[in-house]
Amino acid sequence: MQMDDLSIIELFKLKSRKVDFIEPNWDEIRKYLQEKGHWGQMLPTIKSAWEYIYLKKLFPNYVTGDLPDGVMSERTFCRRYDEYLHSKGLDLLKHKANPNNNFGPGSVVEIDTIGDRLKYLDADNNEHEAVIFTAVLKYSRLLYAEAMPSGTGICWAGAIINALYSFGGVPEVLRCDNDSALVIHGNKSKRTKLRASIEFTINEFGLITDLCPPRRPEYKGSNERANGFALKHFFEGTSYGKEIHADNLDALNELIKKETLRINSLPRNHGQLSSIEVFNSFEKNALKALPLIRPDVRYISYAVVHKDGYVNYQRNYYYAGKDNVGKTILIENMRGKQIVLRHEKTLRSIVEYELDRNCIPPGNHHKADKFKTESEKVTSRTKEWFISEFSKIEKATDNIQLLINWVFEITSRSNQVGTKICNSIYKLCTDNLNDLDCLELACKAVLERKHKVDIVVQLSCNFDMFRKLKNEKSKLYTALVQSALGVDTKAQDQTQVKADISTSDSEDSVRGEEYYDDLFKSI
Repeated sequence: MQMDDLSIIELFKLKSRKVDFIEPNWDEIRKYLQEKGHWGQMLPTIKSAWEYIYLKKLFPNYVTGDLPDGVMSERTFCRRYDEYLHSKGLDLLKHKANPNNNFGPGSVVEIDTIGDRLKYLDADNNEHEAVIFTAVLKYSRLLYAEAMPSGTGICWAGAIINALYSFGGVPEVLRCDNDSALVIHGNKSKRTKLRASIEFTINEFGLITDLCPPRRPEYKGSNERANGFALKHFFEGTSYGKEIHADNLDALNELIKKETLRINSLPRNHGQLSSIEVFNSFEKNALKALPLIRPDVRYISYAVVHKDGYVNYQRNYYYAGKDNVGKTILIENMRGKQIVLRHEKTLRSIVEYELDRNCIPPGNHHKADKFKTESEKVTSRTKEWFISEFSKIEKATDNIQLLINWVFEITSRSNQVGTKICNSIYKLCTDNLNDLDCLELACKAVLERKHKVDIVVQLSCNFDMFRKLKNEKSKLYTALVQSALGVDTKAQDQTQVKADISTSDSEDSVRGEEYYDDLFKSI
Protein backbone atom coordinates (compact mmCIF):
# COMPACT_ATOMS: atom_id res chain seq x y z
CA MET A 1 0.00 0.00 0.00
CA GLN A 2 1.43 3.37 -1.02
CA MET A 3 1.18 6.15 1.57
CA ASP A 4 1.15 9.86 0.88
CA ASP A 5 3.32 12.40 2.70
CA LEU A 6 0.65 13.38 5.25
CA SER A 7 0.06 9.72 6.19
CA ILE A 8 3.79 9.14 6.68
CA ILE A 9 4.11 12.27 8.85
CA GLU A 10 1.14 11.19 10.98
CA LEU A 11 2.33 7.57 11.28
CA PHE A 12 5.90 8.38 12.37
CA LYS A 13 4.97 11.51 14.34
CA LEU A 14 7.26 13.68 12.20
CA LYS A 15 7.35 17.44 12.47
CA SER A 16 7.31 19.35 9.23
CA ARG A 17 7.69 23.13 9.14
CA LYS A 18 7.18 23.35 5.39
CA VAL A 19 3.58 24.53 5.59
CA ASP A 20 4.39 26.88 8.45
CA PHE A 21 7.07 28.93 6.63
CA ILE A 22 6.36 32.60 6.07
CA GLU A 23 6.91 33.11 2.35
CA PRO A 24 8.59 36.28 1.00
CA ASN A 25 7.67 37.99 -2.26
CA TRP A 26 9.80 35.88 -4.57
CA ASP A 27 9.46 38.35 -7.45
CA GLU A 28 11.01 40.97 -5.20
CA ILE A 29 13.83 38.57 -4.30
CA ARG A 30 14.52 37.88 -7.99
CA LYS A 31 14.68 41.59 -8.84
CA TYR A 32 17.03 42.22 -5.92
CA LEU A 33 19.39 39.44 -7.01
CA GLN A 34 19.48 40.73 -10.61
CA GLU A 35 20.03 44.39 -9.78
CA LYS A 36 23.48 44.96 -11.22
CA GLY A 37 25.84 47.61 -9.98
CA HIS A 38 28.80 49.09 -11.83
CA TRP A 39 30.86 46.74 -13.96
CA GLY A 40 33.45 44.95 -11.85
CA GLN A 41 31.17 44.65 -8.82
CA MET A 42 29.52 41.33 -7.99
CA LEU A 43 25.76 40.92 -7.97
CA PRO A 44 23.99 40.47 -4.60
CA THR A 45 24.20 36.91 -3.29
CA ILE A 46 21.47 34.57 -2.07
CA LYS A 47 22.81 35.01 1.46
CA SER A 48 22.46 38.80 1.31
CA ALA A 49 18.90 38.42 -0.05
CA TRP A 50 18.05 36.11 2.87
CA GLU A 51 19.52 38.53 5.40
CA TYR A 52 18.39 41.93 4.12
CA ILE A 53 15.20 41.25 2.16
CA TYR A 54 13.77 38.32 4.12
CA LEU A 55 14.98 38.51 7.74
CA LYS A 56 15.40 42.24 8.31
CA LYS A 57 12.30 43.25 6.39
CA LEU A 58 9.85 40.56 7.63
CA PHE A 59 11.41 39.99 11.06
CA PRO A 60 12.92 43.33 12.13
CA ASN A 61 13.10 42.29 15.81
CA TYR A 62 15.28 39.23 15.13
CA VAL A 63 18.97 39.80 15.99
CA THR A 64 20.79 36.48 16.46
CA GLY A 65 20.37 33.00 17.87
CA ASP A 66 17.70 30.39 17.02
CA LEU A 67 15.34 31.34 14.23
CA PRO A 68 11.75 32.10 15.25
CA ASP A 69 8.94 29.77 14.22
CA GLY A 70 8.00 30.15 10.59
CA VAL A 71 11.37 31.55 9.50
CA MET A 72 13.30 29.74 6.77
CA SER A 73 16.93 28.94 7.25
CA GLU A 74 19.38 30.15 4.59
CA ARG A 75 19.58 26.69 3.05
CA THR A 76 15.81 26.33 2.92
CA PHE A 77 15.54 29.84 1.47
CA CYS A 78 17.92 28.92 -1.38
CA ARG A 79 16.02 25.70 -2.11
CA ARG A 80 12.64 27.43 -2.15
CA TYR A 81 13.99 30.18 -4.43
CA ASP A 82 15.25 27.54 -6.89
CA GLU A 83 11.80 25.92 -6.82
CA TYR A 84 10.24 29.30 -7.60
CA LEU A 85 12.56 29.82 -10.62
CA HIS A 86 11.83 26.33 -11.89
CA SER A 87 8.09 26.86 -11.65
CA LYS A 88 8.44 30.07 -13.70
CA GLY A 89 10.66 28.46 -16.33
CA LEU A 90 13.63 30.59 -15.24
CA ASP A 91 16.25 28.02 -14.26
CA LEU A 92 18.59 30.04 -16.48
CA LEU A 93 18.65 32.79 -13.83
CA LYS A 94 19.92 30.66 -10.97
CA HIS A 95 22.91 32.10 -9.14
CA LYS A 96 26.15 30.19 -9.55
CA ALA A 97 28.29 28.98 -6.68
CA ASN A 98 31.04 31.42 -7.74
CA PRO A 99 29.66 34.98 -7.46
CA ASN A 100 31.99 36.10 -10.29
CA ASN A 101 29.92 34.01 -12.70
CA ASN A 102 26.69 35.88 -11.88
CA PHE A 103 25.73 38.57 -14.36
CA GLY A 104 22.81 40.94 -14.26
CA PRO A 105 20.63 41.93 -17.23
CA GLY A 106 22.41 44.12 -19.76
CA SER A 107 25.82 43.42 -18.26
CA VAL A 108 27.94 41.62 -20.90
CA VAL A 109 27.89 40.70 -24.59
CA GLU A 110 30.43 38.12 -25.77
CA ILE A 111 31.61 38.03 -29.40
CA ASP A 112 33.54 35.50 -31.42
CA THR A 113 33.55 33.67 -34.75
CA ILE A 114 32.69 30.06 -35.40
CA GLY A 115 35.94 28.33 -36.23
CA ASP A 116 35.23 26.68 -39.58
CA ARG A 117 34.18 28.79 -42.54
CA LEU A 118 30.67 28.17 -43.85
CA LYS A 119 30.54 26.98 -47.47
CA TYR A 120 27.59 27.81 -49.72
CA LEU A 121 26.74 27.67 -53.43
CA ASP A 122 25.46 30.55 -55.53
CA ALA A 123 22.99 30.36 -58.42
CA ASP A 124 25.72 29.15 -60.81
CA ASN A 125 26.85 26.45 -58.33
CA ASN A 126 30.07 28.30 -57.59
CA GLU A 127 31.34 27.56 -54.11
CA HIS A 128 31.97 30.44 -51.68
CA GLU A 129 33.06 30.67 -48.06
CA ALA A 130 31.95 33.00 -45.28
CA VAL A 131 33.11 33.68 -41.72
CA ILE A 132 30.28 33.40 -39.17
CA PHE A 133 30.32 36.11 -36.49
CA THR A 134 28.37 35.43 -33.28
CA ALA A 135 27.38 37.64 -30.34
CA VAL A 136 25.69 36.34 -27.16
CA LEU A 137 24.16 38.32 -24.30
CA LYS A 138 25.54 36.77 -21.12
CA TYR A 139 22.32 37.10 -19.10
CA SER A 140 19.60 35.81 -21.43
CA ARG A 141 21.90 33.82 -23.79
CA LEU A 142 20.29 35.55 -26.78
CA LEU A 143 22.28 34.73 -29.92
CA TYR A 144 23.07 36.94 -32.91
CA ALA A 145 24.85 35.51 -35.98
CA GLU A 146 26.04 37.07 -39.21
CA ALA A 147 28.03 35.90 -42.24
CA MET A 148 31.06 38.06 -43.04
CA PRO A 149 33.02 37.96 -46.31
CA SER A 150 36.30 37.75 -44.37
CA GLY A 151 37.70 37.99 -40.87
CA THR A 152 39.24 41.45 -41.14
CA GLY A 153 38.85 44.09 -38.45
CA ILE A 154 36.59 46.18 -40.72
CA CYS A 155 34.17 43.23 -41.05
CA TRP A 156 34.23 42.70 -37.28
CA ALA A 157 33.44 46.37 -36.66
CA GLY A 158 30.44 46.24 -39.01
CA ALA A 159 29.17 43.02 -37.40
CA ILE A 160 29.42 44.55 -33.89
CA ILE A 161 27.28 47.50 -35.01
CA ASN A 162 24.70 45.17 -36.59
CA ALA A 163 24.57 42.97 -33.47
CA LEU A 164 23.91 45.86 -31.07
CA TYR A 165 21.18 47.26 -33.29
CA SER A 166 19.67 43.78 -33.54
CA PHE A 167 19.52 43.60 -29.73
CA GLY A 168 17.98 47.06 -29.64
CA GLY A 169 20.34 48.37 -26.97
CA VAL A 170 23.87 48.47 -25.60
CA PRO A 171 25.15 46.37 -22.65
CA GLU A 172 27.87 47.58 -20.32
CA VAL A 173 30.76 45.37 -21.43
CA LEU A 174 31.93 43.80 -24.68
CA ARG A 175 34.01 40.69 -24.03
CA CYS A 176 36.18 39.14 -26.75
CA ASP A 177 39.32 37.10 -27.11
CA ASN A 178 42.67 38.25 -28.47
CA ASP A 179 41.90 37.61 -32.13
CA SER A 180 44.47 39.23 -34.42
CA ALA A 181 41.65 40.93 -36.34
CA LEU A 182 40.59 42.71 -33.14
CA VAL A 183 43.82 43.52 -31.32
CA ILE A 184 47.43 44.41 -32.02
CA HIS A 185 49.41 41.87 -30.05
CA GLY A 186 52.01 43.34 -27.75
CA ASN A 187 55.11 42.01 -26.05
CA LYS A 188 57.13 42.91 -22.98
CA SER A 189 57.72 46.45 -24.23
CA LYS A 190 54.34 47.10 -25.83
CA ARG A 191 50.87 46.40 -24.47
CA THR A 192 48.17 44.57 -26.39
CA LYS A 193 45.60 47.07 -27.62
CA LEU A 194 42.53 47.14 -29.83
CA ARG A 195 42.89 47.95 -33.49
CA ALA A 196 41.90 51.50 -34.32
CA SER A 197 38.80 50.62 -36.38
CA ILE A 198 37.47 48.38 -33.56
CA GLU A 199 38.31 50.88 -30.82
CA PHE A 200 36.53 53.76 -32.54
CA THR A 201 33.45 51.60 -33.19
CA ILE A 202 33.26 50.53 -29.53
CA ASN A 203 33.72 54.11 -28.33
CA GLU A 204 30.70 55.20 -30.39
CA PHE A 205 28.53 52.97 -28.15
CA GLY A 206 30.27 53.75 -24.86
CA LEU A 207 31.18 50.10 -24.31
CA ILE A 208 33.80 48.85 -21.87
CA THR A 209 36.15 46.28 -23.40
CA ASP A 210 37.17 43.12 -21.56
CA LEU A 211 39.86 41.08 -23.36
CA CYS A 212 39.98 37.43 -22.32
CA PRO A 213 43.38 35.93 -21.45
CA PRO A 214 44.94 33.96 -24.34
CA ARG A 215 43.80 30.35 -24.67
CA ARG A 216 41.14 30.68 -21.97
CA PRO A 217 37.79 30.04 -23.73
CA GLU A 218 35.98 29.55 -20.40
CA TYR A 219 36.05 33.32 -19.89
CA LYS A 220 33.38 33.60 -22.60
CA GLY A 221 31.68 30.28 -21.97
CA SER A 222 28.22 31.49 -23.06
CA ASN A 223 29.55 32.28 -26.52
CA GLU A 224 31.47 29.01 -26.79
CA ARG A 225 28.34 26.99 -25.87
CA ALA A 226 26.22 28.99 -28.33
CA ASN A 227 28.76 28.37 -31.10
CA GLY A 228 28.72 24.63 -30.45
CA PHE A 229 24.92 24.58 -30.45
CA ALA A 230 24.81 26.62 -33.67
CA LEU A 231 27.25 24.29 -35.42
CA LYS A 232 25.03 21.35 -34.53
CA HIS A 233 21.62 22.83 -35.30
CA PHE A 234 22.13 25.47 -38.01
CA PHE A 235 20.43 24.44 -41.28
CA GLU A 236 19.30 21.10 -39.88
CA GLY A 237 15.88 21.30 -41.58
CA THR A 238 15.14 18.98 -44.47
CA SER A 239 14.40 21.92 -46.79
CA TYR A 240 18.08 22.93 -46.92
CA GLY A 241 19.52 19.63 -48.10
CA LYS A 242 23.16 18.71 -47.79
CA GLU A 243 24.42 21.91 -49.39
CA ILE A 244 23.41 25.50 -48.63
CA HIS A 245 22.32 27.60 -51.59
CA ALA A 246 22.35 31.40 -51.53
CA ASP A 247 22.70 33.84 -54.39
CA ASN A 248 25.00 36.15 -52.45
CA LEU A 249 26.11 37.05 -48.94
CA ASP A 250 22.95 39.08 -48.21
CA ALA A 251 20.78 36.09 -49.12
CA LEU A 252 22.90 33.88 -46.87
CA ASN A 253 22.43 36.32 -43.99
CA GLU A 254 18.66 36.17 -44.44
CA LEU A 255 18.84 32.39 -44.01
CA ILE A 256 21.08 32.75 -40.96
CA LYS A 257 18.67 35.30 -39.47
CA LYS A 258 15.79 32.83 -39.73
CA GLU A 259 17.88 30.05 -38.21
CA THR A 260 19.02 32.29 -35.34
CA LEU A 261 15.41 33.26 -34.58
CA ARG A 262 14.45 29.59 -34.53
CA ILE A 263 17.28 28.69 -32.14
CA ASN A 264 16.52 31.62 -29.83
CA SER A 265 12.86 30.54 -29.70
CA LEU A 266 13.58 26.94 -28.73
CA PRO A 267 12.34 26.15 -25.19
CA ARG A 268 14.99 24.91 -22.84
CA ASN A 269 14.93 21.54 -21.12
CA HIS A 270 12.09 20.73 -18.71
CA GLY A 271 9.79 23.45 -20.02
CA GLN A 272 12.10 26.36 -19.27
CA LEU A 273 11.65 29.70 -21.04
CA SER A 274 13.51 30.29 -24.30
CA SER A 275 16.31 32.85 -24.62
CA ILE A 276 14.14 35.30 -26.51
CA GLU A 277 11.43 35.11 -23.80
CA VAL A 278 13.97 35.77 -21.05
CA PHE A 279 15.42 38.65 -23.08
CA ASN A 280 12.06 40.32 -23.75
CA SER A 281 10.88 39.89 -20.14
CA PHE A 282 13.97 40.71 -18.11
CA GLU A 283 16.87 42.11 -20.14
CA LYS A 284 15.60 44.25 -23.00
CA ASN A 285 14.74 47.25 -20.81
CA ALA A 286 18.07 47.01 -18.96
CA LEU A 287 20.13 47.77 -22.07
CA LYS A 288 21.43 51.30 -22.62
CA ALA A 289 20.03 53.36 -25.46
CA LEU A 290 21.58 53.16 -28.92
CA PRO A 291 23.18 56.27 -30.51
CA LEU A 292 20.67 58.56 -32.22
CA ILE A 293 22.63 58.31 -35.48
CA ARG A 294 23.83 54.88 -36.53
CA PRO A 295 27.66 54.91 -36.54
CA ASP A 296 29.59 54.07 -39.69
CA VAL A 297 32.64 51.86 -39.75
CA ARG A 298 35.73 54.07 -39.83
CA TYR A 299 38.68 52.84 -41.87
CA ILE A 300 41.42 53.78 -39.41
CA SER A 301 44.74 52.15 -38.65
CA TYR A 302 47.79 52.88 -36.51
CA ALA A 303 51.17 53.69 -38.03
CA VAL A 304 54.57 54.70 -36.68
CA VAL A 305 56.32 57.60 -38.40
CA HIS A 306 59.64 56.52 -39.86
CA LYS A 307 62.92 58.33 -39.41
CA ASP A 308 62.45 60.13 -42.71
CA GLY A 309 59.07 61.49 -41.59
CA TYR A 310 57.00 59.11 -43.76
CA VAL A 311 54.39 56.48 -42.93
CA ASN A 312 53.60 53.42 -45.00
CA TYR A 313 49.97 52.77 -45.93
CA GLN A 314 48.66 50.47 -48.67
CA ARG A 315 52.01 50.24 -50.48
CA ASN A 316 52.43 54.01 -50.61
CA TYR A 317 54.31 56.46 -48.40
CA TYR A 318 52.83 59.65 -46.96
CA TYR A 319 54.85 62.41 -45.33
CA ALA A 320 53.86 63.12 -41.71
CA GLY A 321 56.55 65.65 -40.76
CA LYS A 322 59.85 65.47 -38.91
CA ASP A 323 58.21 66.55 -35.66
CA ASN A 324 56.35 63.22 -35.52
CA VAL A 325 59.33 60.92 -36.09
CA GLY A 326 58.99 57.88 -33.85
CA LYS A 327 55.43 58.71 -32.87
CA THR A 328 52.34 56.57 -33.45
CA ILE A 329 49.71 58.35 -35.54
CA LEU A 330 46.32 57.44 -37.04
CA ILE A 331 45.71 57.02 -40.75
CA GLU A 332 42.07 57.44 -41.77
CA ASN A 333 40.92 56.45 -45.24
CA MET A 334 37.92 58.55 -46.22
CA ARG A 335 36.35 55.94 -48.54
CA GLY A 336 39.24 56.06 -50.99
CA LYS A 337 38.87 59.77 -51.71
CA GLN A 338 41.13 61.23 -49.05
CA ILE A 339 43.87 60.10 -46.68
CA VAL A 340 44.03 61.99 -43.36
CA LEU A 341 46.93 61.64 -40.95
CA ARG A 342 45.89 62.41 -37.36
CA HIS A 343 47.51 62.69 -33.94
CA GLU A 344 46.75 59.57 -31.89
CA LYS A 345 45.45 61.30 -28.74
CA THR A 346 43.96 64.58 -29.92
CA LEU A 347 42.73 63.26 -33.32
CA ARG A 348 43.82 66.60 -34.75
CA SER A 349 44.63 66.46 -38.47
CA ILE A 350 48.33 66.58 -39.33
CA VAL A 351 48.00 66.60 -43.10
CA GLU A 352 45.37 65.63 -45.67
CA TYR A 353 46.00 64.04 -49.05
CA GLU A 354 43.42 64.16 -51.83
CA LEU A 355 43.54 60.84 -53.68
CA ASP A 356 43.46 60.37 -57.41
CA ARG A 357 43.88 56.71 -58.23
CA ASN A 358 45.00 57.56 -61.76
CA CYS A 359 47.97 59.49 -60.36
CA ILE A 360 49.12 57.15 -57.59
CA PRO A 361 50.91 54.12 -59.08
CA PRO A 362 50.72 50.94 -57.02
CA GLY A 363 54.01 50.18 -55.36
CA ASN A 364 56.45 51.41 -52.74
CA HIS A 365 57.52 54.99 -53.31
CA HIS A 366 59.70 56.66 -50.71
CA LYS A 367 62.75 58.87 -50.54
CA ALA A 368 65.92 56.88 -51.11
CA ASP A 369 68.98 57.38 -48.88
CA LYS A 370 70.99 59.16 -51.56
CA PHE A 371 68.26 61.79 -51.89
CA LYS A 372 67.97 62.48 -48.16
CA THR A 373 69.16 65.81 -46.83
CA GLU A 374 71.90 66.05 -44.22
CA SER A 375 69.35 66.91 -41.54
CA GLU A 376 67.44 63.70 -42.38
CA LYS A 377 70.61 61.61 -42.11
CA VAL A 378 71.32 63.05 -38.67
CA THR A 379 68.13 61.51 -37.24
CA SER A 380 69.33 57.97 -38.04
CA ARG A 381 72.71 58.05 -36.30
CA THR A 382 73.38 55.04 -34.07
CA LYS A 383 75.28 54.62 -30.80
CA GLU A 384 78.13 52.95 -32.66
CA TRP A 385 78.46 55.99 -34.94
CA PHE A 386 78.85 58.36 -31.98
CA ILE A 387 81.36 56.09 -30.19
CA SER A 388 83.39 55.80 -33.40
CA GLU A 389 83.47 59.57 -33.92
CA PHE A 390 84.61 60.30 -30.35
CA SER A 391 87.23 57.55 -30.53
CA LYS A 392 88.93 59.45 -33.35
CA ILE A 393 89.59 62.43 -31.05
CA GLU A 394 93.09 62.39 -29.58
CA LYS A 395 92.07 63.94 -26.26
CA ALA A 396 90.40 61.96 -23.46
CA THR A 397 86.69 61.30 -24.11
CA ASP A 398 86.05 58.38 -21.73
CA ASN A 399 83.25 60.12 -19.78
CA ILE A 400 81.65 61.37 -22.99
CA GLN A 401 81.49 57.81 -24.36
CA LEU A 402 80.14 56.50 -21.05
CA LEU A 403 77.39 59.14 -21.15
CA ILE A 404 76.49 58.16 -24.73
CA ASN A 405 76.19 54.49 -23.70
CA TRP A 406 74.00 55.44 -20.73
CA VAL A 407 71.74 57.66 -22.86
CA PHE A 408 71.10 54.89 -25.39
CA GLU A 409 70.53 52.45 -22.52
CA ILE A 410 67.78 54.53 -20.89
CA THR A 411 66.19 55.35 -24.26
CA SER A 412 66.27 51.81 -25.63
CA ARG A 413 62.55 51.96 -26.44
CA SER A 414 62.93 55.21 -28.36
CA ASN A 415 66.29 55.36 -30.12
CA GLN A 416 65.28 58.61 -31.84
CA VAL A 417 65.31 60.35 -28.45
CA GLY A 418 68.74 58.94 -27.65
CA THR A 419 70.03 60.06 -31.05
CA LYS A 420 68.69 63.56 -30.46
CA ILE A 421 70.44 63.86 -27.07
CA CYS A 422 73.73 62.48 -28.41
CA ASN A 423 73.55 64.85 -31.39
CA SER A 424 73.51 67.70 -28.85
CA ILE A 425 76.59 66.24 -27.13
CA TYR A 426 78.35 65.88 -30.49
CA LYS A 427 77.56 69.47 -31.47
CA LEU A 428 78.78 70.74 -28.10
CA CYS A 429 82.03 68.88 -28.67
CA THR A 430 82.67 70.01 -32.26
CA ASP A 431 81.88 73.64 -31.41
CA ASN A 432 84.23 73.66 -28.38
CA LEU A 433 87.20 71.43 -29.17
CA ASN A 434 89.52 73.63 -27.06
CA ASP A 435 87.33 73.04 -23.98
CA LEU A 436 86.99 69.29 -24.29
CA ASP A 437 88.26 68.86 -20.71
CA CYS A 438 85.28 70.94 -19.50
CA LEU A 439 82.91 68.72 -21.46
CA GLU A 440 84.52 65.65 -19.89
CA LEU A 441 83.89 67.05 -16.40
CA ALA A 442 80.32 68.02 -17.35
CA CYS A 443 79.61 64.47 -18.59
CA LYS A 444 81.11 63.03 -15.39
CA ALA A 445 78.81 65.23 -13.29
CA VAL A 446 75.74 64.06 -15.24
CA LEU A 447 76.80 60.42 -14.85
CA GLU A 448 77.28 60.86 -11.09
CA ARG A 449 73.75 62.20 -10.65
CA LYS A 450 72.00 60.18 -13.39
CA HIS A 451 68.97 62.42 -13.46
CA LYS A 452 67.01 61.42 -16.56
CA VAL A 453 65.15 64.71 -16.93
CA ASP A 454 66.54 67.41 -19.28
CA ILE A 455 69.91 65.73 -19.83
CA VAL A 456 70.89 68.26 -22.49
CA VAL A 457 70.09 71.16 -20.14
CA GLN A 458 72.11 69.58 -17.33
CA LEU A 459 75.06 69.06 -19.64
CA SER A 460 74.96 72.61 -21.00
CA CYS A 461 74.74 74.14 -17.52
CA ASN A 462 77.64 72.05 -16.21
CA PHE A 463 79.73 72.77 -19.29
CA ASP A 464 79.20 76.54 -19.01
CA MET A 465 80.10 76.44 -15.32
CA PHE A 466 83.33 74.49 -15.81
CA ARG A 467 84.38 76.65 -18.74
CA LYS A 468 83.82 79.77 -16.63
CA LEU A 469 85.90 78.35 -13.78
CA LYS A 470 88.61 77.39 -16.26
CA ASN A 471 88.70 80.88 -17.75
CA GLU A 472 88.92 82.42 -14.26
CA LYS A 473 91.76 80.01 -13.42
CA SER A 474 89.93 79.04 -10.25
CA LYS A 475 91.43 76.59 -7.78
CA LEU A 476 88.06 74.85 -7.72
CA TYR A 477 88.56 73.84 -11.34
CA THR A 478 92.07 72.50 -10.54
CA ALA A 479 90.70 70.49 -7.63
CA LEU A 480 87.93 69.02 -9.74
CA VAL A 481 90.38 68.06 -12.49
CA GLN A 482 92.64 66.40 -9.91
CA SER A 483 89.64 64.57 -8.42
CA ALA A 484 88.57 63.38 -11.86
CA LEU A 485 92.12 62.10 -12.47
CA GLY A 486 92.25 60.32 -9.10
CA VAL A 487 94.74 62.68 -7.44
CA ASP A 488 94.12 63.35 -3.71
CA THR A 489 93.75 66.96 -2.65
CA LYS A 490 94.77 68.39 0.73
CA ALA A 491 92.40 69.73 3.32
CA GLN A 492 93.62 73.30 2.92
CA ASP A 493 93.05 73.07 -0.81
CA GLN A 494 89.44 72.11 -0.22
CA THR A 495 89.05 75.04 2.17
CA GLN A 496 90.38 77.34 -0.52
CA VAL A 497 88.08 75.65 -3.02
CA LYS A 498 85.02 76.44 -0.91
CA ALA A 499 86.20 80.02 -0.67
CA ASP A 500 86.46 80.11 -4.45
CA ILE A 501 82.90 78.81 -4.64
CA SER A 502 81.58 81.80 -2.75
CA THR A 503 83.65 84.29 -4.74
CA SER A 504 82.98 82.74 -8.14
CA ASP A 505 79.20 82.94 -7.76
CA SER A 506 77.69 85.83 -9.68
CA GLU A 507 74.37 86.95 -11.10
CA ASP A 508 74.95 85.14 -14.37
CA SER A 509 75.93 81.83 -12.71
CA VAL A 510 74.14 78.67 -13.64
CA ARG A 511 72.42 77.80 -10.36
CA GLY A 512 74.38 79.69 -7.72
CA GLU A 513 76.34 78.66 -4.65
CA GLU A 514 74.11 75.75 -3.69
CA TYR A 515 74.58 74.07 -7.07
CA TYR A 516 78.39 74.40 -6.92
CA ASP A 517 78.47 72.90 -3.43
CA ASP A 518 76.28 69.91 -4.43
CA LEU A 519 78.33 69.35 -7.55
CA PHE A 520 81.59 69.42 -5.62
CA LYS A 521 80.25 66.83 -3.14
CA SER A 522 79.09 64.51 -5.94
CA ILE A 523 82.48 64.58 -7.64
